[in-house]
Amino acid sequence: MAVHATFHTGRILLFTLAIIVGIVIASPNGAGAQIRERIEASPEAEVDAAGVLGEFEYQSPQFGYTVEWAEPWVVDPAATESNIGIALDRLSLISGTARFQVFFVAAEGETAAEYAERFIDFRISYDPTTEIVTTGDRRGLTWIAYSFVSDGQQAVGVAEVSLSADGTAIQVVEVMDYDVTFEDAFDSASTGVELDGASPFRVLVEWPG
Repeated sequence: MAVHATFHTGRILLFTLAIIVGIVIASPNGAGAQIRERIEASPEAEVDAAGVLGEFEYQSPQFGYTVEWAEPWVVDPAATESNIGIALDRLSLISGTARFQVFFVAAEGETAAEYAERFIDFRISYDPTTEIVTTGDRRGLTWIAYSFVSDGQQAVGVAEVSLSADGTAIQVVEVMDYDVTFEDAFDSASTGVELDGASPFRVLVEWPG
């Protein structure tokens, strides 16, 4: 798959990059329907996940950033956490086989290039089928596009990494799905999820197949 990156023309802050602890779900959620049923059957389930304020709202317990979303995205409580010991907050949403997740991690002063290498190394060690398709930098924000195999099917994902405007936290946003449905998943995450009132993706706006 060839990546054709299109960029937002709006103002992008100059960011540096820091470490994120390697706790990442590396494949689309094939059990999305079952998890959705469990959440719908028990409306309290998503509220039990750290930082989830309701069906469509989240606030990072340690860093205060907010995320809002609309259907068809629903919280995956099992993959949403706040770990004070490693200064990590994570929200994970699912829609069918697609997964969107956002991490907030205490900044430690690494550069974007250094973090990108850590991210790539972790992805490959977590799932040896991972192949990095391309990476890029724009005004300090780093993005990574990768492919992998899930349940015998080709899947792809993209991630953007940046330093928060106040410099206290690294923000990582990521979406993944099977390659045949990735475009719809990316569009849905870009338009149906908001991070602090804006699209979670600041650089990439499409990844055509």
